[in-house]
Amino acid sequence: MPKLVDEYGARGFKVLAFPCNQFGGQEPGTNEQILTFVEKFGARDKLEYFEKGDVNGKNAREVFSFLKRELGQEDIR
Repeated sequence: MPKLVDEYGARGFKVLAFPCNQFGGQEPGTNEQILTFVEKFGARDKLEYFEKGDVNGKNAREVFSFLKRELGQEDIR
């Protein structure tokens, strides 16, 4: 992802990062732990990070509830 931002960022391209632990348990840490991890790859300042939250279920972030509604999807897998 940082390479995409390097290449297209000057033209306004941004990557929005929404950490979630609902997909194979790949982001089990706290917000701070996740940011510390991505710093190792030089990605912290290249992506727009949001707080960790749910994509599916009753506590899903509103952005994902909206997208699922618009796409006619029950869940994102």
